[in-house]
Amino acid sequence: MASETTKIQVNFKTGPGHDAALINVYADNGDDLLVQLDALTENVAHILAVKQLLQAGGHVEQTIALAPSQPEQPSATPPSVVVHGSQPGTVETLNDRYGNRFTYGLNDAPSLPDGRGKYVRKDWTSQQGKALKAWVDPAKGPKPFAKGEQEAEIVWIR
Repeated sequence: MASETTKIQVNFKTGPGHDAALINVYADNGDDLLVQLDALTENVAHILAVKQLLQAGGHVEQTIALAPSQPEQPSATPPSVVVHGSQPGTVETLNDRYGNRFTYGLNDAPSLPDGRGKYVRKDWTSQQGKALKAWVDPAKGPKPFAKGEQEAEIVWIR
C-alpha cells in the first residue's frame, strides 16, 4: 500500500485477462524504486510458485513483503510461504515454466544430506529428446523451499 511519501508506483500484471494477479511496487524516489525492483527480482521464483499453487486451488497464509520501509540486508533464507491445499504426505506434482515436472511428497524419496527434508523427483526431456528422471534438491523446483548451505547433488533414477 502506498504511503504518504510515495512518488512512484509501478504495477505488473502476471498474465492476460481481468483475473490476472497484480504486483504493485511503491517507491519514494528513484533510488528506492531500484531497491524495490531488486527485492521483486530476488523473489520472482517465489511469486511464480505461489501464483501456480493458487491457480491449482490452494491459498497462501503468509504473504511476501516486497516493500520494506527500510532496505534490509539480504537474508540467507527466502521468505516463508505457507501454502494450503494439499495434506501432509500427499503427492503433489507441479510443472516449472520450462515444462519440467516436479513431484513432491513421494514416500520413496531419499532424505536430503543436510536434513532439510526429502528430495523431489524431476522428470524432463533433454534437448536430444531423451526422457530423464532424477531426485533433485527441492530448492530447484517451482515450489518455495529453503535453500541449504550447499545444493544437494542430483541422484539419477534408472
